[in-house]
Amino acid sequence: MSGTPWKIRSACKTLIGQTRSPEDAVAVVALQSAGAIISHDDGEVLWTEGHEAFTANDSHGAAVNVIYARINAYNFAANGALADGKSAREACRAGHAALQAVDSDDHKPQ
Repeated sequence: MSGTPWKIRSACKTLIGQTRSPEDAVAVVALQSAGAIISHDDGEVLWTEGHEAFTANDSHGAAVNVIYARINAYNFAANGALADGKSAREACRAGHAALQAVDSDDHKPQ
């Protein structure tokens, strides 16, 4: 893993920053316009500004919680698929489906 695994891209997919933590990535994306994304080294998009139930600017902490929930869902599903004897490709698909199932609305600040 690189020293700055968290990538922030603009709506037009231009790399605008890299950080060491999701907390820092959320702070950067909160300053961007709709469509900015946060991804990790593996390329999975974990946050899309303006496409979630709230913005990163509304609640940095809640946005970070969504990112961690998506990472945990991905890892749990992918590792479970591997333990069940599935191929690496099938495990990635299972992880991706689980990641997509995490709804930011469930973490929306009150």
